[in-house]
Amino acid sequence: MSARRPRVVALSDSLSLPRPGLSWEDTWPSRLHEELRQLGLDAEVINFGRRRRTVDTLTGPDFEQLVEFVEPDIIVLQVGIVDCSPRVFSRRSRDLLNHRYFPVRLRDWLVARRSAQRATIVAKDPLAKVYVPPSAYRRALEAFAARLEALPRVPALVVIPIVVAPEVLESKSPGHRSNVDLYNRHLQEVSARRGWTWLAKDALGSVPAPFDADGYHLSAAGNRALASVLAGEIARVGAQPAVVVWS
Repeated sequence: MSARRPRVVALSDSLSLPRPGLSWEDTWPSRLHEELRQLGLDAEVINFGRRRRTVDTLTGPDFEQLVEFVEPDIIVLQVGIVDCSPRVFSRRSRDLLNHRYFPVRLRDWLVARRSAQRATIVAKDPLAKVYVPPSAYRRALEAFAARLEALPRVPALVVIPIVVAPEVLESKSPGHRSNVDLYNRHLQEVSARRGWTWLAKDALGSVPAPFDADGYHLSAAGNRALASVLAGEIARVGAQPAVVVWS
């Protein structure tokens, strides 16, 4: 039986998915496939992006379906912005508001009222209503790493930390910058304990307009730049069990 192509799996949130103004072909996983081909690596790139994905979902059924059964050689992990963003509604409150039995008019009124007061609400405590508290975020990262290391063959891991345009997000949600810094510190500490390799912080520093207007989704140019950086690192690490972090 002939050897299969190297298999790269993108475990991401909406940052790897198309949206208005960004086609599927312009997402970084799609661009990554082409970038790898240009480097002489014919790899299979599978985009398992899911909107609103948080890190604590990765050790449940997602791990079996997207990692264990798929047997990737390399995983590109991109989660965190959903976990740490300051909110006006907690995760539990959001689920209650979206329940089909909750009155639509009341929900719309509550959302509009809280949204109008966003800056005031989140400035009091940017961590009060995050979807995944910092301690839980760290525990989930450790649990995910432990499950990876228990596999018969440990895949290489490429981790994309939370990267945003802080000046944009801070104006809407005061404290966003401090939340991002805190969660990235947890990621860095876990990575250091696991002996993971880090990429330079200024990976997008020379890219004009790397972000969309919302301050956290990458523009087409940002997706191209990220794919190029990832391709270089993936070609370097190959299928060896190592971790590269882009921050």
